[in-house]
Amino acid sequence: MGYAGTLPVLRGILVIPNDPAFTSKQDALRQQFAGKKDVINLVDVTTDLNGALARLRANTVDIVVQVPADAAQQIGGGAQAILP
Repeated sequence: MGYAGTLPVLRGILVIPNDPAFTSKQDALRQQFAGKKDVINLVDVTTDLNGALARLRANTVDIVVQVPADAAQQIGGGAQAILP
């Protein structure tokens, strides 16, 4: 006998670099997360890290993921992109 509960859906914000290579893809990023609503509800895609962290501290979201500015170069070079 054990506990077989479900995990809560996390409310999250994705923080992207203020770079046209990323900002032009905001809608595509939202769509990628749309199929993951049972795990994470992406409530915002923004370039404002401080604003996202303020929302985290205010407990209006559960998680903030910051995409590093050099993520494309890291992945393109065969490395894993490190998300702080």
